[in-house]
Amino acid sequence: MSNSGKTFVTAGLCRVFKQDGYKVAPFKSQNMALNSFITEEGLEMGRAQVMQAEAAGIKPSVLMNPILLKPTNDVGSQVIVNGEVLGTMSARDYFKYKKRLVPDIMNAYNTLAEKLLVQLIFEGSVDKSIYEIYEESFCRNTKCDSGGSIIVGQQYACRICKLSRENRKERNDCKT
Repeated sequence: MSNSGKTFVTAGLCRVFKQDGYKVAPFKSQNMALNSFITEEGLEMGRAQVMQAEAAGIKPSVLMNPILLKPTNDVGSQVIVNGEVLGTMSARDYFKYKKRLVPDIMNAYNTLAEKLLVQLIFEGSVDKSIYEIYEESFCRNTKCDSGGSIIVGQQYACRICKLSRENRKERNDCKT
C-alpha cells in the first residue's frame, strides 16, 4: 500500500542505526515517483532515497534506488535504470520487462553491501514480486557481510533477513 509511511519508517531506522554507530544505507530497488533528484554524477534517483541517505548521514547514490519509474500518464512511465533513462513503457510492457532488471538490482545491492556498508535497510515496493526477489536473490545470493538487513514493507511488516557469509546455505531463512 502506498502512503503507509514506509519511506519515513525507513528514514527513521537509518537515523537510529546511524546514531547507534552503525554504517547504514537505504535501498529501494524500484520506486515510482514524479519528483526526482540529480546526483553529483548527473544521475537521476528518487527523492525519498535521498532523504533516507541524509538520515543515514551518507551521500545519495543511484545504487540506493536503481530503478525509478516516473509516471507519464495513467498507464505508463519513464523507466530510469541506474540513473539513466531506459525509455518510456506502458505498465503492461514494464511488467513483462522488469525481470530483466534483476541483474541491475543485484549489482546495485552488492556494490552497496561490499563497498559502503555494514547494514542495508530495504524499503519494500507495493509489488509482491519484489519480495520474492528479496527472498530468492538477496537472502541466498548476496555478498553482504553483515549480520542482517531489515526490510520495511506493507503486508510483510518488518522482516529480518540473515545474510551472513558463514550461513551461505541458510540464507533463505528469512523470519518474520
